[in-house]
Amino acid sequence: MNYRGKYDFFVSIYNAKLNQSGSNLIPDKALYSSDIYNYNSPKNDTGWFSYNFNNAIINKSKTEQGVFFVIINASLSGTQFDPFIEWGYVEDISNGDNGDALYYESVWELNSIDLGLKVDISAFLYPENYNMTINDSMETSLKVINGMNPGVGKVILSKFIPSRNITIKIIASSNISFYLNTNTQLLNKTYAKTQFYSYYNSRIVNINITMYSVNFIGIYNTLINFTLHKTWNISSVYINGSLISISDYIRYDDVLIINATDGNYSIHCIDNNYIKSFDKYVEGNKREKIFYNENLTINSTLLINNSQSDINLTIFNSSNYKIYQDLKSSSNYHAIFNPFNMTRAGEYIILLTWFNGTMMGFNITNIEVVYHTKLINISDNIVPLISIEPGNKIRVNIYYNNTDLNTGITNSTEYFNLNLTSSDQYNISEYGNGYYNITIFTNQLISDNYTVQISVKKLGFQSSTKLIYFSIKSSFEALLNITSYYGNAYINGKWWIKPNPYFDDQTHKVEIYYRNASVASEGIYPAIIYAYPNWTDDVWYGNQFDLEGRYDMSINTYGLNEGDRGEILIIATSNNFETKEIKIYLEINQIPENLLSFDVSGFEEITAYEGETIQIAANFVDDFHDYNIIFNNEDEGNLTWSIPGTTASSPHLMQKLIQTYNAYISLPDYQIEGGMVYNITITGKSAINYATKSINITLHILEKEISVLEIINSTDSDIRIGKSLKIISRLTYLNGTSLSNQVLNFNLSFYDNQEILGHIKTNLLTNSTGHAIYIINEILERTKTIVVNVSYMDNQKIASISSSLEIPVLDKYNSSINLLINKIEDIRIGKPFLISANLNSSDLGLIPDVALTFNITFYNRNESLIKSEITNQSGIATLKIDKIPENTIRLEIKIKYRGNKTINSCNLSAYFNVLAKYTASLE
Repeated sequence: MNYRGKYDFFVSIYNAKLNQSGSNLIPDKALYSSDIYNYNSPKNDTGWFSYNFNNAIINKSKTEQGVFFVIINASLSGTQFDPFIEWGYVEDISNGDNGDALYYESVWELNSIDLGLKVDISAFLYPENYNMTINDSMETSLKVINGMNPGVGKVILSKFIPSRNITIKIIASSNISFYLNTNTQLLNKTYAKTQFYSYYNSRIVNINITMYSVNFIGIYNTLINFTLHKTWNISSVYINGSLISISDYIRYDDVLIINATDGNYSIHCIDNNYIKSFDKYVEGNKREKIFYNENLTINSTLLINNSQSDINLTIFNSSNYKIYQDLKSSSNYHAIFNPFNMTRAGEYIILLTWFNGTMMGFNITNIEVVYHTKLINISDNIVPLISIEPGNKIRVNIYYNNTDLNTGITNSTEYFNLNLTSSDQYNISEYGNGYYNITIFTNQLISDNYTVQISVKKLGFQSSTKLIYFSIKSSFEALLNITSYYGNAYINGKWWIKPNPYFDDQTHKVEIYYRNASVASEGIYPAIIYAYPNWTDDVWYGNQFDLEGRYDMSINTYGLNEGDRGEILIIATSNNFETKEIKIYLEINQIPENLLSFDVSGFEEITAYEGETIQIAANFVDDFHDYNIIFNNEDEGNLTWSIPGTTASSPHLMQKLIQTYNAYISLPDYQIEGGMVYNITITGKSAINYATKSINITLHILEKEISVLEIINSTDSDIRIGKSLKIISRLTYLNGTSLSNQVLNFNLSFYDNQEILGHIKTNLLTNSTGHAIYIINEILERTKTIVVNVSYMDNQKIASISSSLEIPVLDKYNSSINLLINKIEDIRIGKPFLISANLNSSDLGLIPDVALTFNITFYNRNESLIKSEITNQSGIATLKIDKIPENTIRLEIKIKYRGNKTINSCNLSAYFNVLAKYTASLE
């Protein structure tokens, strides 16, 4: 280094980063600074200067490409004539200099020069030299031992660490950088959460093991070991709800090993249900029905012979309250529990469970405990061997007795049932303390002998029945038949409603005639006509059609579906006349295609570009019922769309939105081409009740608009390294109309012949005139060609297009230095010396306002002078030497221009002999 003046010196070490263009490394952050040294020299002082960094450690992983920068810092601390600092360099053997140094003028710039620098670096460190220790606990630490490899230390910590947040405290006697590699065994001393569950009738127990895994940052080869019972079979393994591939885990006997990452693990296993079944016994007899006050014994069958864990029997009442519990061990694959007296009637739950920590048994059933009951006929108005006239009421008084408690059973009206055609043919009423009155309306019964069963089935009570017998006979006989007036037909000995009705159909009627059998054509009037459909509890009534005994009634098929058959029992009754009955049948047809339609309002004909996504919508209409058909799920029915002649020719489901079915069709996904006309077929299908119906929608496809993409560079034809460059691209329709707010993809590559120097990708929006502009702030060093590719990805209406431009790049401007020296013949010791140099370029002409570095070596004195001067408007820089020092025999003059981002560097060397002082004599 060469300097003159009084300075405070120190040196800083910086790590490196890439500059904005990615072409060069530049200083990033200061890592270390040396001690400050004070230097003072009234004249030029040249030599090597040393700076100490106190064993600072530089880590190449903390910088870019392993590069560090050394920067000299100096501040002038005193006054001195013409102070300066110059960092020395030595030219390469081939003359000139080709090193890599940087200088700073608002930004870091590369300068081809080798600056003199000697660095004393120790490649390996030893932990013992720095007294490195690592905490073994909160109170104690262990020494880090080197072992065999320089720069590597190790320590073994054997303490148990109970927390997922671990602080490792490393202490050293000096500032050092290091990596920490840990080989850690994680011990989870608690069990992973394990859930066992099964259905009551399943032979399988499902096991779900869950554990959350958290690893240290940077840890590798992480494994989780789960110890599983040998009978557990793995069905699947999940992390964060996603299925793990079988290749990511393996099982060895009872150990499952998983290649682990951070996340929530779930291992699904299955095992046997070890309680196979159980039976109910009363006094040694196997029973399904249990009566009040009986002793119930449970005998279970197991898949285990002996177990240290007991089988648990629990009985719950209908309020889910535990009323009995017993424990028994297994023996010979059975467990027999102590008897339990069932002192209350009602529903009970019997639960058997067994669990030994790894295996589980589970079984459950419901039982009903009932009282013994009896129905007693207290009285009735039935006279044996005497027939009852239709219309007279039969009355029976019944006592409903709890024989276990010998009390009447109350509040049971709703549980009585008589085996008649309809519950409208009788009435049940209660008049207290277990007594009930049954009234049978005989006007709905034809002449016949009857055996009527009265039955009661009530929760907690034994089912009871009672039979009564009576005969119905009228004074006058009657005729009852069905007519074909409404189209109904007599087929194979049965009347059928014709044409076949649909589901939920109220459009059909039946006409019957009810007449006196003794007088031809004499209709019976008034009369009551009942109809009992076998698919509902509803009762229909006939309406008088005329005075000749004809009646009609409406049919309602609600409750039936396609393919169902129904039977309707029709009963006609009138005072003094015989009650008659007849049956008619029906079969439900699907609603045919001609009674189905689609409402595609607004979508009857669609025009779109080939790249668009279109919407279709349709309502599936039941014209018979006059409403939209809505399916609850896809199995019940669905609407689909297809486009014949394309890859969308197979059905695609439409989505339901309230009552309308919608679909969005991406035309490019199905190779649908522009300039074509297609049919979109919408099809409605139902699993039941409806025929399949289709409709076609016309789809006109327009070809995408053609666009034009131009690329031009800036009007400046002088495109050179280091200069900026504006690249303009314009996107228009074929007719020249601008395409605004469209994304253009710019892809720029910088080449030095075949070598690629850099690459830039970016996306820009076109402005209102269709232009997108990209500016290269500075063309990279060595660039000879820039290849610009601009592309536009198609949208729904406009086709893709791309364009390329190859831009040749000129080298930096050349520069040269010419030496201008007056009076070359009289360069003499003690005299001033004026050195002028002219900097010019064959391209630019004179180059003003730049620095030329003058390096003057005074031979025979071992001195040199380095100084920079600025060129004037004529491109001339001048250095003045006040006087040539004593004993100088020759001058070496080196003048260098280091160049800038657009102008190449240049230099000049010259030698001049120095004359001795004038000889003077005194005479």
